[in-house]
Amino acid sequence: MNTPFDDARYKAFLEGGKVNCSVVNYSEIETRVFRLEPEFHTTASCSFSDYFIGEQIIELGQYNSIYGINENKEGYPIIRMNEFNGLFTGKAKLYSNKFSLDDFNLYSLKKGDILICRTNGNPALVGKSALVAKDYPYVYESHLFKIRPIDKLINSETLAVFLNTKYGKMEVRKFAMQGNQANFSLAKFKELKIPRFTELFGCGPKVSDF
Repeated sequence: MNTPFDDARYKAFLEGGKVNCSVVNYSEIETRVFRLEPEFHTTASCSFSDYFIGEQIIELGQYNSIYGINENKEGYPIIRMNEFNGLFTGKAKLYSNKFSLDDFNLYSLKKGDILICRTNGNPALVGKSALVAKDYPYVYESHLFKIRPIDKLINSETLAVFLNTKYGKMEVRKFAMQGNQANFSLAKFKELKIPRFTELFGCGPKVSDF
């Protein structure tokens, strides 16, 4: 387990010197999010006065598995994070020939979907999101997952923008699991705090309506 002590701090502690460390009470851990790793409790995060929990705003959440990837245009086009174009999904460059028509109909991209990077060797890229602006005959690779929010609570455009802002990235970083590959799963998305925006943002009901 990670520790707030290094050799110098441990020596200072033994010699009665001043050591800076944080203490988290068990009562603070025993909440809806049970996380023991110190990074979760020390990572900077936002404080929203009014917010949803991620699971409250999801209409659809979906993983995918991709096989038979090729550059020969055999099968169905695949979107990867490499093809993200700013806030939007770009043009697919690879294909998968291991998809049935039923699979394609299940996993193809529809207007209002959001693709989110769930794992990457670079933690800064985990949680990177792209909006699907219209229906596309594409599927998505297994390093991504797809969500679609409940539009009357928050529309897709606003959610995609939030996830790519400094504050959205802070929330993702807090809930991501760190390791050789940083990982941000659909389950962790459901634990995020997502601010309630007003009608000024085109996000359904006013905050005052809740």
